[in-house]
Amino acid sequence: MRIMACRSLLVLGLATGAAACEGRTVVEPGPAGPPPGPPSTVRILVEGRVTDFDNDGPVAGAVIKLVGIIPSRAIDEPAGTSDEHGGFGITADVPADWRELTLSASRDGYQTGHGRVGRSSLSVAHLSMYRDLTIRAGQSIDIRAGAELDNCFDDGFPCRRVIVEAPSGESIDLAVSTTDSAATVGLDGRAETHTFAPPRWLRQLTVSGGEVWVYGVTPELGLPVHCRVTLTATRR
Repeated sequence: MRIMACRSLLVLGLATGAAACEGRTVVEPGPAGPPPGPPSTVRILVEGRVTDFDNDGPVAGAVIKLVGIIPSRAIDEPAGTSDEHGGFGITADVPADWRELTLSASRDGYQTGHGRVGRSSLSVAHLSMYRDLTIRAGQSIDIRAGAELDNCFDDGFPCRRVIVEAPSGESIDLAVSTTDSAATVGLDGRAETHTFAPPRWLRQLTVSGGEVWVYGVTPELGLPVHCRVTLTATRR
């Protein structure tokens, strides 16, 4: 910022039509300051445990990553690995104004799971994972479904993946049922990603191997609900 006597600017003022200011002082604005920088960061330690959804036992060797943050920011996705007791710890530098973190857990033999962590749960984070399931013609399996562990598509509905084995591409009829009156269950066999498309609530589905997904929600609102589901496969 420069301070100049108005008298010395009199000629310029007359030339440009500006008002003369004999005997006063003019304050010339200086250059704009630098733009505000990014929010400061803090180092945090996230500790918790990874468990098997079906038996609540520990999952060892799962890779845990920090994959999201609220408010939304770019992050480096630091990672850690669960120990024999399912325990893990991740150190991360995050914006000081963070409110919620999203963690993912992945391991061979399991469906990738996700969980959210708030400021009050940094030391008690819990991630649960669906074990991979396989079914063949002539089999019937009882599974637990409806937990918000992973969304197979972009629908926002939690689902559980089941791999259907069909030698030589033979047709397999699948049927799903539940004795839980508080749940609506269904099957979906689509292989592509849909956005904001409701799942097709099919109790029966014919496939030639590959992956299918089991949903479990409340009948009225379509909210996730834990439920016991029976899946049966027969040769067509």
